[in-house]
Amino acid sequence: PAAARVELWQGAHAPSSSTKEHSPRRAKLAVVRLRQPKLREAAPDPGFPSRALRLAHAADGHSAILPMAEEKGPTAPPGLKIVVVGPTQGGKTTVSNYIASDEAVDFAYPFEYNATVGVRILECERNLGGPATPVEVWDVGGSTDYEGCWPAIMHDAHGVVLVYNPEQEGQVSESGAWYEYFVQNNDLPDEACVVFAFAPNAQRGTRQRVSPKIEHLNVVNISLDDGSLVKTQFERFLKAAKARKDAGGGGGEAKGAEYK
Repeated sequence: PAAARVELWQGAHAPSSSTKEHSPRRAKLAVVRLRQPKLREAAPDPGFPSRALRLAHAADGHSAILPMAEEKGPTAPPGLKIVVVGPTQGGKTTVSNYIASDEAVDFAYPFEYNATVGVRILECERNLGGPATPVEVWDVGGSTDYEGCWPAIMHDAHGVVLVYNPEQEGQVSESGAWYEYFVQNNDLPDEACVVFAFAPNAQRGTRQRVSPKIEHLNVVNISLDDGSLVKTQFERFLKAAKARKDAGGGGGEAKGAEYK
């Protein structure tokens, strides 16, 4: 599908989970916006500002440089915003493409690995009760080169999908740091996070290694044979996120409905 690219510059880094100090530098965030065909053809809702405008507003105070037309309206996204995070080469893009697809596609790795630069935004709709709910899946690159942009990415998020590969050295312990930053540091409840321990070639039902920092969360062990499980778990996750939002819990402050 056609993609619109937005560039956002920020000056200061977000807090890092490591003890290493970072000197301030300019980090460039590349945002690729991908829509399902039926959504791409739909007329824009004049009541909501564009994603580019909302992203710039989220980064206010961080030197956002973004050409745009003047728009008015609420800054909260219409629907659900889900952020997919985790270590590099943990399978985030594979999971993101699958859960955002409206078509019957295989749960499989792409033929060629390409690291996500900044963030990719995939848009779809899901039937969660009542009218179809717009859902944005933000596939965040695993490189810390862009951590200065993470506060803007997390703005108005309703949930976090944490993906890691338990068979890759270091990713088990690293997953705990991703949870601390994207969930705890953003005042999201634990119910607003689902974890996919993604071991592509493992036998179905294999119990994978889990960091002590995230073992209290809903950790779903998956392989490439578990596409239906991924879709089922994600749909339940979205329903719980929608219930929290409908109950008055906004992005970053969602409270209430549990997801298990």
